[in-house]
Amino acid sequence: MNLRLPPLNNLLGDITAHEDSIVEILFATMILVIGTAIYTLVIALLEDIVSQLDVTSSLHKMRTDKVDSYCELESLPDGLKVKIDAHYDNLWNKQLGVNGKTLLTFFPTSFKTEMLLDMVSPLLHKTFFIKDCTADFAAQILNCMKYELFLPDDTLFCEGERCQSLHFLYKGGVNLLNAKGVKFKTASNCVLGEAPFFGFEPHLCSAKTADACEIFSFSMEDFIFCIHENDLIKQYVEYLEKNKGHLQKSKESVAKMIRNLKSSKMEKMMVTEQQASVPKGVVLPEAVSRFIWELLLLLQTISFTFIIPFEISFLSNGIGVPIFIVDTVMDIVFMMDVYARLKKFAIMKDGYLLTEPVEFRSLYFHSDFGGDVLSLIPLSFTGYLFGVRDGRYGLLRIVQFVRIRQFGNYLSSVVENVNARTKFNISNAQLRIMQIFFVVLFLCHWFACIFHLLGNMPEKETWLITDESMSANNGGRYLRSFYWALYTGK
Repeated sequence: MNLRLPPLNNLLGDITAHEDSIVEILFATMILVIGTAIYTLVIALLEDIVSQLDVTSSLHKMRTDKVDSYCELESLPDGLKVKIDAHYDNLWNKQLGVNGKTLLTFFPTSFKTEMLLDMVSPLLHKTFFIKDCTADFAAQILNCMKYELFLPDDTLFCEGERCQSLHFLYKGGVNLLNAKGVKFKTASNCVLGEAPFFGFEPHLCSAKTADACEIFSFSMEDFIFCIHENDLIKQYVEYLEKNKGHLQKSKESVAKMIRNLKSSKMEKMMVTEQQASVPKGVVLPEAVSRFIWELLLLLQTISFTFIIPFEISFLSNGIGVPIFIVDTVMDIVFMMDVYARLKKFAIMKDGYLLTEPVEFRSLYFHSDFGGDVLSLIPLSFTGYLFGVRDGRYGLLRIVQFVRIRQFGNYLSSVVENVNARTKFNISNAQLRIMQIFFVVLFLCHWFACIFHLLGNMPEKETWLITDESMSANNGGRYLRSFYWALYTGK
């Protein structure tokens, strides 16, 4: 028994432009040219797809996937997950995912020493004990240094914590905080923790980065090893005894600022300022509600990408109230999205999390705001109220097509959330293939609608008349139009 299905062209017949319709012939020729261009584009994009499979990108993605899985397994707060993602994004953007300690090992020892000396020598020449040591000892200290990137509001150390590292602040600023978390000073281009490090004491205050920072540091363990290696234990004890006043003066300076802060109205002012700067009602990128919202936007974008051309070409006899209500609801959802992006939605930009409304609002104003507002012009709503019920209603909704430029962002965001929240792992190459698939699907749908519109024009001979499809319902007509678009533009 032969169970094979007949080919699709046997079911639908041979569909082509009518030989007497110049408009249909020109359109069919144009589609053939566009189909060739799409095929060329797909071949060209294969290079980008293959480039996503490089080892460095794969290893970094494997590492971040493990981190995301751990965050979900431990049910970490959304705020913490966002900071972790921001750290890895920043690490990839700046150093292709390689941490600072590993990055420095790529350089030869002599070059590494010269490079670090050139970068931190102004600070090293002011550092307790090291400034009075030999060049060989300073070079050994430099070889033990680690380089790290920090995002805004990262914690370097806490008050009362045993000092384990000496930090050389190369770029950026660091806020020094008292026990209540109130800032009393912002430091930059300096050595942090000098007195507690060389005095083997706990920190007198806490430190958090004020903005993106680049910091060189070396640990207490490495410092003690260098002293033993160079037989400087006795010399260091004598130096410490002789210059302990310098460390004491530094400690007293910090303690005095903390006391002044406690004994004045400044602390209340600083607390009020910090509380005022904390955003209220801001939705982080990792929030579940944000994922659901962007999934809804993705589905809506796909919906009207199909609905609007269909309304223009196939619903010329009249737009019913249910379709009008669905269109209006989708427009209202997009209006709510504009408001949310102005007031509520924090964003990730170049590895940095922007949570202040004034920051992400400004970025939105200079990027997608104009196009999003343009897509909200209620031309179709106004036209329907004034009696426009035919294909012109769909033409009035073409302005909503501006929203389709956000399709890639919606799809990427949903894919990232699926990777983080489920066991599925969608790679960058697979994402690119999905994007190409949707582009081809959208174009075939649009070309099918245009081809049907041309065939439905009041002419003596069109492809619909030749094909004897004038009496068919919209479903049958669409199937035949889509078949033509798919196999002509492929």
